[in-house]
Amino acid sequence: MHPFMPFITEELWQRLPKRENDTTKTIMLAPYPAFDASLEFETDAREYELGLSCAQGIRSLTSEYNYNIGFWKPGSGIIHQILLENYAFPGGLLIGTDSHTPNGGGLGMAAIGVGGADAVDVMANLPWELKAPNVIGVKLTGELSGWTSPK
Repeated sequence: MHPFMPFITEELWQRLPKRENDTTKTIMLAPYPAFDASLEFETDAREYELGLSCAQGIRSLTSEYNYNIGFWKPGSGIIHQILLENYAFPGGLLIGTDSHTPNGGGLGMAAIGVGGADAVDVMANLPWELKAPNVIGVKLTGELSGWTSPK
């Protein structure tokens, strides 16, 4: 964080308790990180480009053939908010591969996080079975206290 927001990190560092033998007055004088060629790997860039081109191809195909599958690009937002603003609606069914997919349940939809194999089945338009236990009825009587919440 320091190379990008040095004044904020300096302020935070100044407020931290100091160690007994620490005579450091500031961290603002620390050198800017230098490039280290030993940490550069040729194959990483090629593999990244391959993954990126695959993702672009999938997006193009799903759009061209109107598969009605939603994708959002990295950096477009946090899934919690993207999901609620763009994909969740009452009574809907959402199958996603992120562990935060169930947040869509807050808007009254069945939002289920699945693993890769199940996601492939859904994208291939194969039937996806949702097993649920028998519904049990609960009848509440009396009055709820002021501190009662739905959770």
